[in-house]
Amino acid sequence: MAYMNQAPKAKLNIDAVIAAAENEEEYIGFCIACGAEHYGVEPDSRCYECDECGKHKVYGAQEILLMSVGACSWPTGWDKRFYILTA
Repeated sequence: MAYMNQAPKAKLNIDAVIAAAENEEEYIGFCIACGAEHYGVEPDSRCYECDECGKHKVYGAQEILLMSVGACSWPTGWDKRFYILTA
């Protein structure tokens, strides 16, 4: 999968990502490089271009949540590149 080698640099707030994922009226995504919020991004989108930083690291909110599943339970010392959600 393309996103497996793309370690995010931006910290995203889990409440904002969950709210975006639950929004049924607008498709919202986030850039995992700079944290910018984007509208019109389908839930399963990957690697869209960011209007803010120009990198192809915009993902749909639901996709970000799926990418983060299990990150909190990985053993110490494992690559936690998907531990990007903060409370």
